[in-house]
Amino acid sequence: MKNWYSIRAQSDGSLEVLIYDEIGGWGIYAADLINQIKDANPRSISLRINSPGGSVFDGVAIHNFLKSHSAEVTAIVDGYAASIASVIAMAGDKIIAPENTLMMIHNPHGVAFGESKEMRSTADLIDKIRDQIVDIYVNRSGQEVSAIQNMMDAETWMTGSEAAELGFVDEVGAPMQIAAAFDLSKLSKYKNTGGVMSTESGLQEEEKETAEEEETEEVEENSEEEATAQPETSEVSAIHVAEIEGENKALVAKVVELGEDVSKANDENKQLAEDIEQSLARVKDLSAEVASLKCKLANPAFDDTDGGRDEAVTDTGDTEINDVWSQYRNIEDSGARTQFYRDHRKELIKAGLS
Repeated sequence: MKNWYSIRAQSDGSLEVLIYDEIGGWGIYAADLINQIKDANPRSISLRINSPGGSVFDGVAIHNFLKSHSAEVTAIVDGYAASIASVIAMAGDKIIAPENTLMMIHNPHGVAFGESKEMRSTADLIDKIRDQIVDIYVNRSGQEVSAIQNMMDAETWMTGSEAAELGFVDEVGAPMQIAAAFDLSKLSKYKNTGGVMSTESGLQEEEKETAEEEETEEVEENSEEEATAQPETSEVSAIHVAEIEGENKALVAKVVELGEDVSKANDENKQLAEDIEQSLARVKDLSAEVASLKCKLANPAFDDTDGGRDEAVTDTGDTEINDVWSQYRNIEDSGARTQFYRDHRKELIKAGLS
């Protein structure tokens, strides 16, 4: 089964990790790589990179894991560390890039399906990821945030010495043979590869001729293998796109379903509020009835139909009690009337008994 990474345990207890293809491809994810490193528990890690990038989430996960690991990590760019592969390289305690290797930084990309709100949500997520990547580059290189943002906007390619000059690399290694280091066909998806090709054409002619002589047969064999494998790659890409589309459709359906549930819950809450309001009104009425019954129990002469007391016993001979009784009779609101009864219960009962 094809894989984008390989791990080799060394006799001295160290680990060599090679990331040599598109990160997160062929159904193999960052968790697989991370778990293997955890199981090995190495004292040191030699991280060798020759990758065009790949899954942003897998790349950030690998970077964060290596950054927090107790082992000393030495990151070496064997060919090119483009896109999220350059973020992984930033996890190295020491970063080495030969003069004729390349490092590229740019803004993260994403694809969204659905309505405008799904598009906006995806755009917001990409912006958050971009800010995280900016912080990683700033912390490693010492460059200003605005400078890193401008470099990412422009899709910036750097040779080993340029990367070292800008703080992305600690050491510039000896030049590597180009034929062995690069698979230039994988650079076609990036927009500024013309400048990359120009940089390569400026290498010393002697180095080019030596590389061509030593690698002619290997290049021919690789070309035949790539031509044969191309349909397989296209087929895998088509399947991957179909899987993404299926997942997005399922997510959209789930969002619609959740929206319907929220609407139903809102209707139920509205009905519940109306029921509560009606119940409170009924409680007020019952409170008034209870107050009236208490007075009737205390005095059979008490009659609520004419204001609360038999007119035949209107005058108690006590001015204060008469005033209280008069106020009670003039209260129309049942709730206020009940409260007044509670506050002046003794006086009202006495008035009813007079």
